[in-house]
Amino acid sequence: MLLTNGRQWRLYRILFEKPVKTVLVFDFDLLDDSCFKKACKYFEYLTKKCVERGDLEKYWNKYIVIDPENLCKQLYEYSIVKLIKSSLKKKVGINFTDEDIFDGIHQIVTTKIDIEKPKLKK
Repeated sequence: MLLTNGRQWRLYRILFEKPVKTVLVFDFDLLDDSCFKKACKYFEYLTKKCVERGDLEKYWNKYIVIDPENLCKQLYEYSIVKLIKSSLKKKVGINFTDEDIFDGIHQIVTTKIDIEKPKLKK
């Protein structure tokens, strides 16, 4: 569902669940200079060509996958617990149980931590 007054544009995805709900996929204001690049990208998703190619659907799938709730669920996967456990053992030389790591992840997910976003190391 696309709502606009010509200046503000909002695209919602309607989820036909019980109850029916809407999710704001993107929104922008054409008079906001800081949003100009974002607006151009979003307008492209609304073109006939992109809709026919399924680009809007791909964008939606990406949006859903990186939703914080879904990312949190991924953190609880056994493979992630195993990876963190192995990494910590290499770093500090101490063995941890799966439950130790699982509890630590749960504490991170449920506790607000005020730190600066670290830079991504490659």
